[in-house]
Amino acid sequence: MKINFKRFLAVLMAFLLIIPALPLAKAEFEAPVSVFKIGLYNDSNDGIVRNFTSANLENYSGSGFGYDIGYFDENREFNYIGASITDTKKVTVTVDKNIKWDASTRAYKESSLDDEIEIGAFHIELTNAFQDYASARALADSLNVGVNAFVKFSSGLYYVCIGDYPHAANAEAARAEMTIDYATSIDSGSSYSVSIVETGTDRIIFEFDYNGKYHLALRPRIEEGLKAITYHRGYRYYGDFSFVRPYSGNIFVVNYVAIEDYVAGVLPYEMSASWPLEALKAQAVTARTYAMKNLNKHSSYGFDICNTTDCQVYRGVGQATENSNRAAAETAGMYLTYKGELCETFFYSSNGGASESVENVWGKPRDYLLGVYDPYEADVAGTISGYNYTITYSGAQLAERLQSRGYNAKTIVKFDLEFTPVGNVRKVKLTDANGASFTFSGDNVRIVLGTRSIRFTVNDIKPNSDMIFINSAADWISEAFANLFAVGADGTASITSGGVYAINGNNEIVSVNTESAKTATGTFVIKGAGHGHSVGMSQWGAYSMAKYHAMDYMQILTFYYQGTEITYSVKNEQNFGGKENI
Repeated sequence: MKINFKRFLAVLMAFLLIIPALPLAKAEFEAPVSVFKIGLYNDSNDGIVRNFTSANLENYSGSGFGYDIGYFDENREFNYIGASITDTKKVTVTVDKNIKWDASTRAYKESSLDDEIEIGAFHIELTNAFQDYASARALADSLNVGVNAFVKFSSGLYYVCIGDYPHAANAEAARAEMTIDYATSIDSGSSYSVSIVETGTDRIIFEFDYNGKYHLALRPRIEEGLKAITYHRGYRYYGDFSFVRPYSGNIFVVNYVAIEDYVAGVLPYEMSASWPLEALKAQAVTARTYAMKNLNKHSSYGFDICNTTDCQVYRGVGQATENSNRAAAETAGMYLTYKGELCETFFYSSNGGASESVENVWGKPRDYLLGVYDPYEADVAGTISGYNYTITYSGAQLAERLQSRGYNAKTIVKFDLEFTPVGNVRKVKLTDANGASFTFSGDNVRIVLGTRSIRFTVNDIKPNSDMIFINSAADWISEAFANLFAVGADGTASITSGGVYAINGNNEIVSVNTESAKTATGTFVIKGAGHGHSVGMSQWGAYSMAKYHAMDYMQILTFYYQGTEITYSVKNEQNFGGKENI
């Protein structure tokens, strides 16, 4: 908007950041835990937590030889129950039901067909209860009944079980033919029972049932001083494994892993291990902080966080490199905090030119999650696949998208846009041929329109002002308007509010809007840039800052998370110990 220069007093507008860059303090933070619980069966990007009938493990370590059996208590401590598996590296944990082995998927599945069942749910159980595993195992080994005898751990006691049968009648018939000098009963386990079997066979090794209070855990065995690696569903992991079976449900696999081992398993899957070290270090701090901040996010399933983009991607050590491991090690124990509290360290692939204040995306404000203009992605935009995108919709196609989401919409004839101060789309309102309107804001904009980011235009309609410059195009404001001072002609500094004006390069006074609304009609051509929700750190921005601007991880972090500081854990336990041997 142009205004006659003579109608206004000469005003010198200089925009200053209300808070200058703060030095990173070395405060202390006492982490509440040293081990994370990561749900591994949540392996879908749709955010749905998944569980299965069976879960395979293989002790992958070169000097590995089986597993110790136990459970984790409320303090995340492994409680060994005296039982170990020493004759195989490959085991599967299954629900205690009638199951069959499917060689094509290398998994056990439930079956109701008698001729398919390889492991039955009914067992002949000796009623004698033992206080220790060794006594129960000795009795099982002494039996000469012609079928497999194994030990079951049930609520702190040990029992000997014989055979596995698809029906109670089969177990009864088998018992009648055996000579057993002990009292017996027919048992089918509870709704919490799980079995350990040798993978691909019908041999039950052990059963576990603690009525849901505790869950079976396996710790891979390895020579003293070495560090175990376990192969699970195509990935290799450090740490131990717990198998959570809710009442009458299937199994969730939980990786109990030391914090720093977890970070090492996130880095190469959230950011290329070949990227600059300082970018990887920034990612390491955000990953560690995110996990600790979201401790118990999925506690209803028996773990802290999942291993997908619903939380952050964690796939273990398979793609870790010396470079990514160095980034994890050199930031060990570091967390990002704001005024002494752990930050919500959201991150994403790219923002298209500006990050966004969190309240404009998810509604709840954070002082350190403010939208900033991001000039760094421009250096690498040409190398990012799909960075710039175009989507074209007719009014009918937009109506179909709304209808598929339950809205009674007719052909869309009008498309209203509202922008944020940094030029991202805050809100859209779609109006149909009947005059009905449908408004979406925040991250729902991306979902409804199918855009990769919230930085886009429609029919080339843009916000009034993409950037506010000081002195030259090289100096620009990245703060929200609420955090800026204006200096008047009398030298008085005050926070900007209401109508704000500045002198442009043509010596004209122009209005500086903190947001703008625009309308498009007809065919709707969406042109955008970036990929993700745009809150917090841009991974490609971090890459550019490290590679082309010689910026370190602390500079990267304080650019995207304003006013934050690095805090060091006073209880930083590195890992479960030992030297890796694979």
